[in-house]
Amino acid sequence: MTTEPNQIAQSLEHEERRGFLKNTLRIALSVYAASGVFAVWRFLRSPSERRVIPQPLSLNIAELEQEGQRTIQFGDKTVLLRHDATATTPSSIYRAFNLRCTHAGCTVQWLKDERKFICPCHGAEFAANGMATRLPATKALEELSLTLDSTHGKLILCDAPTTSE
Repeated sequence: MTTEPNQIAQSLEHEERRGFLKNTLRIALSVYAASGVFAVWRFLRSPSERRVIPQPLSLNIAELEQEGQRTIQFGDKTVLLRHDATATTPSSIYRAFNLRCTHAGCTVQWLKDERKFICPCHGAEFAANGMATRLPATKALEELSLTLDSTHGKLILCDAPTTSE
């Protein structure tokens, strides 16, 4: 049985195409698998690796008292600074809360008239002191540390949770 040179060339060309397709498929599957591994790695890595730790921030007390409240970006956190003239203890006159919901991570909204925080994603509610009052959230909002510098009329916001309450 003899094969013609034309058939041999066609056979080689067919094998080259098949090899090319196999290699292309291997590369595509490798990229797909690597993207999955990367997604899992991003999910599992420590939150401390993702955090941006800001320097302490100095705020003018007079401006905050006049405005009543102010929302600022502090590192990777959106923070609500509040002046509460009706507070009964000196430590609760000035408060700073991370507006990230402890249930799903959405940004909560402060309702000044109702004196509570509400999460627009799932309806969780938090009291004025940050404590969870309505499910699905069960943990309090993170309260950041404020230090009063009365000699300079400043509040110092630090990236550390308060230890009061």
